Amino acid sequence: MRTTLPFRIARYCFLVGLALTLAPAGAAADGAAAVGLRPLPALGHGITVRLGHDQDVPPPQEPGKPLFVRLVVPWERLESTAGQWNFEELDRAVERYRDAGYRVILCLTGDVPPLPEEEDLLAAWLAFVRQLAGSYRGRVDLFQVWDRPNTQEGWGRAPSARDYSFLLKSTAITLRSVIPWAWVSQGALEGADVAFQESLFQFEVAPYIDAVALAGAPTGVSEEDLQALQAVVREHDAASPLWFSSVPASSSEALGRELIAAVQQGSALTLFDLDGEDALQTLLALHRHWSPAVSPMAVTPGQVGNVFRGTDGGVLDVSLATLFDGDAFRVLLLYMPAQGTPSGTAEVVLNTSDVSRPLLVDLQTGRQEDPDLYIPDRETDTTSMDLPLGPGPRLLVYQRFASEGTRRAPEELEVAEVASMTAEEIMALHQAFQSAQDAKLQSYLADAQVDLHFSIGTGGSLDVRYLNGFFYQRNAGAEWERRELFVNGTRWRSERMPELPLIQPDKVLILPLDLHLDRSYRYRLDGTGVVDGYRTWRLTFEPVQPDNSLYRGKVWIDQRTYARVQMAVRQKGQSAPFLSNDEVDRYRPVLGPDGSEHWVLQSLTSSQLYSVSGRNFAVNREVVFSGFRINPEDFAARQEQAYRSKHSILRDTDQGLRYLTRTPDGGREVQQEVPRNQAF
Repeated sequence: MRTTLPFRIARYCFLVGLALTLAPAGAAADGAAAVGLRPLPALGHGITVRLGHDQDVPPPQEPGKPLFVRLVVPWERLESTAGQWNFEELDRAVERYRDAGYRVILCLTGDVPPLPEEEDLLAAWLAFVRQLAGSYRGRVDLFQVWDRPNTQEGWGRAPSARDYSFLLKSTAITLRSVIPWAWVSQGALEGADVAFQESLFQFEVAPYIDAVALAGAPTGVSEEDLQALQAVVREHDAASPLWFSSVPASSSEALGRELIAAVQQGSALTLFDLDGEDALQTLLALHRHWSPAVSPMAVTPGQVGNVFRGTDGGVLDVSLATLFDGDAFRVLLLYMPAQGTPSGTAEVVLNTSDVSRPLLVDLQTGRQEDPDLYIPDRETDTTSMDLPLGPGPRLLVYQRFASEGTRRAPEELEVAEVASMTAEEIMALHQAFQSAQDAKLQSYLADAQVDLHFSIGTGGSLDVRYLNGFFYQRNAGAEWERRELFVNGTRWRSERMPELPLIQPDKVLILPLDLHLDRSYRYRLDGTGVVDGYRTWRLTFEPVQPDNSLYRGKVWIDQRTYARVQMAVRQKGQSAPFLSNDEVDRYRPVLGPDGSEHWVLQSLTSSQLYSVSGRNFAVNREVVFSGFRINPEDFAARQEQAYRSKHSILRDTDQGLRYLTRTPDGGREVQQEVPRNQAF
């Protein structure tokens, strides 16, 4: 018999209607509270624990979208004396999880199953099931019958599809005689056991079950075996979804890897056997962005899938699952690099240009941030975006709209007070703020740690760290005093530091620190956001003259002060060997000697890509500033001291970074010509 969804709906309505008709008034009201409110999960996740080994778990963050917990209940554990059952321990576990917002699944199992010919044992089992159902009616509506019945260890005897099918059907009948709206899953099979599943359907279990389940890691199931199992399910029981239970997750990485595989394999519910706090925190971080309306997002014919590319343009091995929230019109892209894929930044090409308000979540730490830069291409209907790659899973969430008719400009998506401000007005106020600050900020000193990671194609790499003194003076620019050098973690012992090559020195190594947003750029309000606690306007900008080698990107403007909080820029179209330059600058307020705020550059990260002799050459850079001194009285003395030292000093000029050479009187002057050994 082939079971379909219409049959299951008819069965459900009939049993519920019968129960409400025949039950006493109080019981009918109790049943009515559960009817229609607890569907099977379309795409859910949770944990699996064994009674007696369960743990205190933090609750989900929001009501209305529960995590699931599968409680494995050995019936012998609850039998205090022959024929008498004590549910106190189970009551405590069920209520603890229900109070925490979990939806409970009771997996009823044991050491030895009752066989059809063992009438006394079978009667005892069904009495247990009936009493348990009566105790949890209105509290639990999901049940699973046995665990790993296709294995000697799980079944307690030689596995028999005939014997298990009898137990499964009789248990389902007993459960629904007490809880008509109960959902019943067959026991989770170890591996994609196609032969055992086919035998169960031959014994006509399809009308009695609501889900087919597998135990263990989704990554351990071959694609061939899974497809064969799914074909058997479609043939006999088209309405039953696939669950994965007891999925091992000893770390955040393991949880991400198995969840992506489960979604790819069509799992409607994935239940993890957690072993580690970081795996639990990853699951909770993911669930904060979940919704009951989330479902897998199929790629339409002719549509290119989401692709991750490395700095050399090659496709990276990244596992991903693309999901869609039908209630909020959001796309959720869960991704994680394959083992062995180097960490860093990759360009993802999303298969739509309909992208707005993206949010990136590091599921290991729970940290959220707005992607620094994304570029839609209406002609190809794609969007390019730089995303970090690391050992753990990450979640990209972005907004989409149902149709062209409902798609609106970013300005229209914000609240009324934001809509009352135009991009031009915001930039005018920012420029007024910047002008006033420039008048007050004469100079400042800081410490600057510069980390550089050089990589050449798939070959070698080099890590360099400079500890610098940083000097900024209005109308003179910035200077870097290189005080200490570390190469691949080893401190440079010589007093004289090598003057490493400046690759394309007029363009590459650092962007101008005094880059101002002026009439050379066109601005567009792209929404609002919170950056490290600062409520900001988010604007995009691009050159008015597109053929100019200027920057394009986004800027976040503080809504209180109109200061620049963050800026993400991209520069392309330069002459060889320069290919691209992406940078994110972060600004924070520092108090001056008079107590006033001065917004200065606090940190920056960047990635530059070059092509030299047919090979790609990448430099990833991070700069962190600290120890600020605003308008210090001893600025000139500190600068002269640096000039007279043996340290290398670089100045940021209109032509880019240049070394300062010593003069006979102990000063420094700009080295105008770049020696051949310092440039490509």
